[in-house]
This record gives sequence, C-alpha cells and structure tokens, in this order.
Amino acid sequence: MKPVLVNMLGPMGEHMEFFFFPRTSASGQPIADAKAEGSFRFGVGKDVYDWRLPLGSLLPQKTCPVDGERLSGAWEYCPWHGKKLRSEPR
Repeated sequence: MKPVLVNMLGPMGEHMEFFFFPRTSASGQPIADAKAEGSFRFGVGKDVYDWRLPLGSLLPQKTCPVDGERLSGAWEYCPWHGKKLRSEPR
C-alpha cells in the first residue's frame, strides 16, 4: 500500500503508516465494537493510542433540533445548543 500512497500523494504518502492488530485479545474477547459505547487502547513500542467509541464515521449522522445542522452520529447532544440530537432516517 505504501508505494501506491507515495505515488498518489507524494511526500504526504511517505509519512503515512499502517498498523495491523488482532481484533480479539489473548483471551479471545473482541478488543472493541466500533459502534458501541466505550473505548480501547493499544501500544506500539513505547507509544500508547486511545480511541473513544463509537466511531462516528461508521454511524449515520444526527441532526440538531434547533438549527437542523448535521452532526456526528457518535454525539448525543448538540455542542452549541445542548439539545438532544435526532437520529436521521436511513
């Protein structure tokens, strides 16, 4: 993948890295459900990475009831108006 990215993106592609990790822990439990509430953490060398779940990019957007702005599907409330967001119909 890296040569393809370098050809497409030039210097930006040279600095992109891919990390692959198993989707289950040593005990066989799933590391995370990308659409469920929670978080997960993993380490690469001395670096530790944390993710909050759910991943908004995998959820349908929600709408602010005040101004109709479309927001992240991972959010429950509008950060500007404090009102509970409405789920968008599929």
